[in-house]
Amino acid sequence: MQLAKPIQEQKSHSFLIPIVERLDEQKEELQAVITAPTRELAMQLYEELNKIIENTAIRSSILIGGTDKQRSIDKLKSKPHIIVGTPGRIRDLAENGALSIHTATILVVDEADLAFDMGFIEDIDQFASKMPTNLEMYVFSATIPEKLKPFLAKYMENPIHVQIGNKKPLTEGMQYLLCRFEVWTERKSCYMS
Repeated sequence: MQLAKPIQEQKSHSFLIPIVERLDEQKEELQAVITAPTRELAMQLYEELNKIIENTAIRSSILIGGTDKQRSIDKLKSKPHIIVGTPGRIRDLAENGALSIHTATILVVDEADLAFDMGFIEDIDQFASKMPTNLEMYVFSATIPEKLKPFLAKYMENPIHVQIGNKKPLTEGMQYLLCRFEVWTERKSCYMS
């Protein structure tokens, strides 16, 4: 699946929630990898993920460059179900055997056009090639540059491309009516916003 021009938080939730719902808490292995081209974006995604998995047994970890590598390795000892990170750090830990990427069947490439511009597509390609053949890849990008298409073709067969335009939200201009019904007294009260 490819998605273009989404709003960041809505976009994040559009893939985080379905992925979290598919994770098997009983499996002691990595099941999903989410990449972002910058530490800041990775941290934002990780914060949103942690809000979603709060009060669950799902384990997550953030793996970003510019931080202590040994700490990243130590985080992986808890066997996270899902990781969020920058492509370079994920590649490094996968190549060094600290990250068992071969068990993850879901890969999200967020901000793929920026990752491409920053030279991270090669890193993603390196660790994606070690993931299972039944890999589900989700690519989110403001644009899909021509130079990115060979990478997408390598991992995606007949991808679904979803273009989100600049149309007004369906809810714009709508009025909401909140009604409270008390069955035992048959009393109703409504509030309009």
